[in-house]
Amino acid sequence: MATGETDVSQYRTFLLLGWDGRSLQWASGQAGTIDKVGEEAALDAAAFAEACSQLKNKGLGDESVVFHHRHAFFTSSPASVSKGHEEQLMSLHLGAQSSTQANQYFHSDAFGDELAVMERWESRGLKSTVQILWPHARFESSTLRWIEKIGADSRNVTGPLIAVDIGVHRALLARLDQGRLMWAMVTEDLEGEGLLYHIVNAMHRDGLEPANSDSKIVLSGEVERGDAWTLAFERFFNHVEIVELDMNVSGIKTQRWALHSQLFTCA
Repeated sequence: MATGETDVSQYRTFLLLGWDGRSLQWASGQAGTIDKVGEEAALDAAAFAEACSQLKNKGLGDESVVFHHRHAFFTSSPASVSKGHEEQLMSLHLGAQSSTQANQYFHSDAFGDELAVMERWESRGLKSTVQILWPHARFESSTLRWIEKIGADSRNVTGPLIAVDIGVHRALLARLDQGRLMWAMVTEDLEGEGLLYHIVNAMHRDGLEPANSDSKIVLSGEVERGDAWTLAFERFFNHVEIVELDMNVSGIKTQRWALHSQLFTCA
């Protein structure tokens, strides 16, 4: 579990907010169960603020609000290494921070030694916009929470467990073996079979052959059975599944909310 995280299932009502640079994804519910979801266009700071205001005006978020930046670029390291050097590490791995961006730091003890995940959020105004409307809001890393979840699941399978959460313009990739984080990244390489080859090449560097490694691929996000993504992965891997969530909402593809849903349950 991420150090200092909030389990919103303890609250009577909650609101989860996630922005990916294109849209604001939201989910609300009570007693730890999501029962309403929605998505609003939010291509810039003004549209983001307007979308949040509309949710506030609907009376959502009075008790608990948790916000995350979906698919933010990030780097990670043992906390003992990064402490006091976060800015330098982020500049080394992600490039120089622009005047409009903001760096956010999160920690987890789910992998033995404390892990630090350092995210670069696209806008400095995200936190202030949310805090003005909901002063009690908390800010989390859905990337870290998802990696924790996959890490816990990986202890129950024999081979590598590889999670791929696909968005509209970025995707989160992570490989975990028996609870150990092997690697994780966010990429914009969604054209053609870019995601597939990122994973296959990483496995080859580790001396593994996908078809013979007993690896399991877990897909979520903008994906569904029989589409180009699943067919591509099934060419290389014997075990490919799509995340299915238990939500009290009908008529939606629950896999689109997999990353989002990790904000209210502990891994």
